[in-house]
Amino acid sequence: MGRLGMLMPGRRFAAIAIAAFGVVGCADALGFQDLNGSALGDASPGASSDPGVSDASAPDADARDARDAASDARVPVITEIALPASDAAPVRMTAGPDGNVWFTESHANAIGKITPQGVVTEYPIPTPNAQPSAITAGADGKLWFTESSAGKIGTVTTAGAFTELPIPSNVVTAGFGALAGIAWGSDGNVWFTMTLGAHPIASVTPSGSFTPYPYPDGGVQASPFGIVSGSDGNLWVAEDDAVVRFTTSGSGTSFKAGAGTTELSQLTVGADGNVWFAAQDRIGKMTSSGVVTTYPTPSIAGAPNGITPGPNGTLWFTEAQGNRVGRVTQSGEVTEFDVPTSDAEPTAIAMGSDGTLWFTEAKVGKIGHIVP
Repeated sequence: MGRLGMLMPGRRFAAIAIAAFGVVGCADALGFQDLNGSALGDASPGASSDPGVSDASAPDADARDARDAASDARVPVITEIALPASDAAPVRMTAGPDGNVWFTESHANAIGKITPQGVVTEYPIPTPNAQPSAITAGADGKLWFTESSAGKIGTVTTAGAFTELPIPSNVVTAGFGALAGIAWGSDGNVWFTMTLGAHPIASVTPSGSFTPYPYPDGGVQASPFGIVSGSDGNLWVAEDDAVVRFTTSGSGTSFKAGAGTTELSQLTVGADGNVWFAAQDRIGKMTSSGVVTTYPTPSIAGAPNGITPGPNGTLWFTEAQGNRVGRVTQSGEVTEFDVPTSDAEPTAIAMGSDGTLWFTEAKVGKIGHIVP
């Protein structure tokens, strides 16, 4: 689908939604909103249960508890939107600055976006067979992504105009296929990880200047994957069994992810300011000082992969092998929901501008949508 040296117009097509319901494993308190932004189930303002309070705007505690209980029992609605090619292989995604969610299509060699209404537009990457993978929204209003096969970092505007930056050979020393994660740093640069080579982490300025950085222990055993910019201004990188904190000057400190915690994949920052990560059979969170807490998932072989903040302080994640999406509260209550299409391989997940969730189904060429 890619075209060398020229920008191809985005292709729009109508979304095909397949309604389905998730299956609840356990419940947690979660608020919901209608299309006008009002909380669903809200009663009309009334008098407080305290006889000494007559303010009509004061919420009734009993009514609030009842609403919370109703939210606990509510099952999210999951729909799926088919991409033009079933083998497009949508992999990673991120919320864009335009209110849409953007994603990479590894096999289709394109960057896609989906509106809150479910309308998809695809933008073919100029370099053929670039194998786009990780993607992030930049502070410059562009989307930045990795091109694993082409050995480039790409950018695309919200109008679909591409720029591709070749990665110097002194930065990637073990093959371009090792490109893994990407994130915008608090220093104004874009940072990315590589699973192999002498420099597992590097940054690139908006003007295209690359800088590799040394890794703790010399990077001999490094296998970094996901990367996120933390609330503390540092970069946080997922290792196989650890999380590495990097300052924007490139100094790294490694923290173990907890006993028995392995195969870390993606990270995000929660409403609590902590870094949350997906691992083989659990979801974990880490404070800025490296203190870790993990929460087992009900499915021990689900293989959590993507993770994103959700509404009301929750975190949502995908299970690539378990074919489920899941929700975890700040207190660690985990609920799982089945994906309608079997063996879909849900991979990445992001929250849209309307508070709903979107996720990629890499194996079947679909984008999933969750109304929580």
